[in-house]
Amino acid sequence: MALSGHVVGLLKEYMRDLVEQAKQETAAHASFGFSTVPYRPDQALSDLLAILDDRIESEGVQVGLPEGFLHKMWGSVTMLVRR
Repeated sequence: MALSGHVVGLLKEYMRDLVEQAKQETAAHASFGFSTVPYRPDQALSDLLAILDDRIESEGVQVGLPEGFLHKMWGSVTMLVRR
């Protein structure tokens, strides 16, 4: 799936959001005395797609993501997982 520079920039922004969310969750868990478990790649992809879904629903194509982008992204991830 070919991505424009704009889409790559948006994905990077969303990944930064994901990292910040993970840091906040880790701090919250630590404040309650829970130990953290390693963040698995499949969790990262799932969380990224959840963030994309939320952003697409709230911002739609206003941010420049093409129609059907999330569906194509899921299709690409599914193909990678099956290998």
